[in-house]
Amino acid sequence: MNIVEMYNAKKYDDIMEKYLNSVKIRKIKPHKKEAPIQLLELKYTMLASYMAGYYFDYLELCNKIINEVPFMDEFWQPQDRVAIAEAALDSLLFCLFNNNECKLQETDIIKNIENIITTFIEICKDFDGKLSEFYLKRKKIYEDYKKGLFPYFKVKYLYPYELPFEYEFDLKQCTPYISLDVKHFKRDVDVYTWFEFKISGYTKADSFWSGPSWDNRKKNLNALRTLPMLNSMLLYLANATPGKFRPLFCAEQIMSIDVTQFMSDNEILNLCIATDFSAQWVGGNAPEVDWTQQGALQHLNELIVKVYGSKHFVMQFQQAKNNISAGLYTESFLIFCSCSEALIYHWCGELAKTTDCIDEYEAFSKSKISKCDSCNFYDSSKSKEKPYNGMEPSLFGHIDFFFRKLIITNTQKKELVRLIAMCKNDSLRNDVIHGRTNMVSLRSLNETEKALFELQSYFQKIVEEKINANV
Repeated sequence: MNIVEMYNAKKYDDIMEKYLNSVKIRKIKPHKKEAPIQLLELKYTMLASYMAGYYFDYLELCNKIINEVPFMDEFWQPQDRVAIAEAALDSLLFCLFNNNECKLQETDIIKNIENIITTFIEICKDFDGKLSEFYLKRKKIYEDYKKGLFPYFKVKYLYPYELPFEYEFDLKQCTPYISLDVKHFKRDVDVYTWFEFKISGYTKADSFWSGPSWDNRKKNLNALRTLPMLNSMLLYLANATPGKFRPLFCAEQIMSIDVTQFMSDNEILNLCIATDFSAQWVGGNAPEVDWTQQGALQHLNELIVKVYGSKHFVMQFQQAKNNISAGLYTESFLIFCSCSEALIYHWCGELAKTTDCIDEYEAFSKSKISKCDSCNFYDSSKSKEKPYNGMEPSLFGHIDFFFRKLIITNTQKKELVRLIAMCKNDSLRNDVIHGRTNMVSLRSLNETEKALFELQSYFQKIVEEKINANV
């Protein structure tokens, strides 16, 4: 099957897999006899990248092919020029609203959009100057953007368990989220839950879209970007209902998903409703007790907003607590271990910011030190290669950094080291990680949790003392 046949069969990802890397680096010489085939492969790879929603790859290939063959060259049919310009405008709109979040590093977006709008009128002369609806709607999105009016989209999917309420959460403080609507989906024997996120911005309304870049593609990206927010709600809900396990959700479990893109005036631009039969579908349960206290739900709303702006160790802590409620003690312990390290790095960063040594601290954090650097035997040897490669500083090394800088006292250093050792519980952690035991007691978990709270409080006390000293 050649590339044209693959394109007509909508095998866009297969085209990307087979041709993308080669056409990106290929040098095309128009006077060579193989040039038409090379241009054809470049053209259809470019078109396939747009159809699959790999907008960044499309713009890169578009720039390459236009440099090889000018836009008004006879190689391009009038309908080709329109299709390329429409796709470029759509891709640039995506970059306009997602460049920072997706780290696309696309430059001159506004300038390029303006150029396409100017060029589009010229290329439509072959069609009696009639502008396509596709172009006009996207031009309006850009014009609205300049007025401060933004499009939005909705992502809706089914959770295979019942939540004990129906509620619309206000997420406007969690940019770009606007709201999360939770509704029951009842069947004869069980109840599922619909989650519908409303998000400011511009996306590809495709349930199976993998993202704007082929090299960084991820399954169900539209749903994936909502899951941290959703799972934070499930974790808080688990803590609000002791003994009731709330399974967290992952992209691979999403079976039914709807994505709808709206313009700023609420007009639907496009949509997709799909079912993924390869999803790891689990769940379905009987209705729970009624939990409709408005005050409790508003408090849950506040917690979701609060955790959105916090460090990820907060989410890890809540996840560990959720697993404890399900009796998953070993899993909870390992998450607590990860949580403790994330907490330490967070507070060390806060301490560095407060004492105006953040640049020096970040350089230290990224440095790699070898045992050989302080070894007299290595210094006296003729070897140029170090038998021990460099390693990043340990947790205790981070504490020692602030002690050497005279930011913390020896007493504070000793207390931090003691609390870190309690949180890490190296003996138990090594036994679990290396398979010597799979048994973690609730008592050990309680001791680790207590140490985490003490470490958090002690770090916070040190930082607050530094802040007050600077006032």
